[in-house]
Amino acid sequence: MNLKIKEYIIIIMMSILIGIGGIFMSFPITPLIPFTMQIFFVFLVCFILTPTNALLSISFYLLLGIVGFPMFSGGMSGIAPFLSPTAGFLTGFLLFPLSLFLPLKNTFLKLLIVFPFFYLFGITVLSYISNMSFLKSASIVFIFIPIDIFKLYIAYIISKKINKVIKTDKNVRVLNV
Repeated sequence: MNLKIKEYIIIIMMSILIGIGGIFMSFPITPLIPFTMQIFFVFLVCFILTPTNALLSISFYLLLGIVGFPMFSGGMSGIAPFLSPTAGFLTGFLLFPLSLFLPLKNTFLKLLIVFPFFYLFGITVLSYISNMSFLKSASIVFIFIPIDIFKLYIAYIISKKINKVIKTDKNVRVLNV
């Protein structure tokens, strides 16, 4: 893969933005799952970057957290978050850039299609790690679903504005949103 320095910088910056969404924009709503803005920035990354660069950015975000940078909600890092109730949601973030490889033109639709799978995966892992029924786990995170759909829509609106500014850059491209 032959990425230019500019692409690396953009990938790293977007990874850091996702981390900021978890570190500084994290509020407890339920005992197990906090409200964060991580997923908003995951959506924004998917709307702004190419599919490959979006996948690299979100993967790098997860890697930074694993190696010890405080990238996850509340400033957590290391392996512990991947053994916690939020593990399925953290790893599920990778579903969104992977959806960009679907043979559809509309990026908003791609992200919306993968959205239920993200929640299904996150709830399944939450259920397993917390030793709760699937329905009990789903009832805990149900409040986040409309909020996250709203974040998806806001990321879409903001990305349209951003993409107008950076339209000429080949590495940060306008997707068919």
